[in-house]
Amino acid sequence: MRKNIMLVAKAATTAILLQELLHEGVDSNCDITICDSAVTAQAAFENGWFHLVVTELNLVAVNDGLALALFAKKRSSFTKTVVMSGLDMVTEEEVLGNLGVDAFLRKPFENKVAVALFKKLLRVREFPATMR
Repeated sequence: MRKNIMLVAKAATTAILLQELLHEGVDSNCDITICDSAVTAQAAFENGWFHLVVTELNLVAVNDGLALALFAKKRSSFTKTVVMSGLDMVTEEEVLGNLGVDAFLRKPFENKVAVALFKKLLRVREFPATMR
């Protein structure tokens, strides 16, 4: 099953790294949409569904990445979301989970940790037929 994945990052280098990790470590047969803001990411949802959305916590404004993750979950509860941040967010990680975010990825991260997380989230078999 071909997966649709969205990467949202301020820095092009972050987006490129994540794209390489996904193609080389997770699934070379996936479609990846790269956005640099929550606004362009939300607009991309007009073109279809995403199995996985990976976003930074703070893009242009404070917590706009979180708002994007929650928007993605509202569009489809089947979309898996990962929020990344370099902030020390021990309690915030729990809060994000309570809000509906599937995972938190602390930056800087080890590549193998990110790959394992992405594989776990994409392995879920509950995606509806319209997302396959």
